[in-house]
Amino acid sequence: MRAWEPSELGWKVIINDTYHGLVYHSEIFRPLEVGAICPGYIQTIRPDGKIDVRLRPPGFAHIADESQRLLAILQARSGFLALHDKSPADAIAETLHMSKKTFKKAVGILYKQGLLSLEEEGIRLRQS
Repeated sequence: MRAWEPSELGWKVIINDTYHGLVYHSEIFRPLEVGAICPGYIQTIRPDGKIDVRLRPPGFAHIADESQRLLAILQARSGFLALHDKSPADAIAETLHMSKKTFKKAVGILYKQGLLSLEEEGIRLRQS
């Protein structure tokens, strides 16, 4: 998928150099530029032939990758991140380039694995 041009709704994209699609603002968690090539996933093909595209795989598939990325970010930031389930969605998106929903799922995975603790101020890597 190639980013084509920004629009009021998100970004117009070209799929396989043939089809036109749209990635909505609510699906974008990292900056896009005209001409940028990145993986895209068909979300919906509408009756009028328009295609809605996502930048991440649908369902739970991308959560494992995001939890590993979150773990790496925590390690790079001395084991603490001042974000938690009550943090504003834009703060999470700006800091981690992921949605609040994805963040909470990734935190849940790492918490269940015993890799981090939840604090009032944020999340912290547990010492092994």
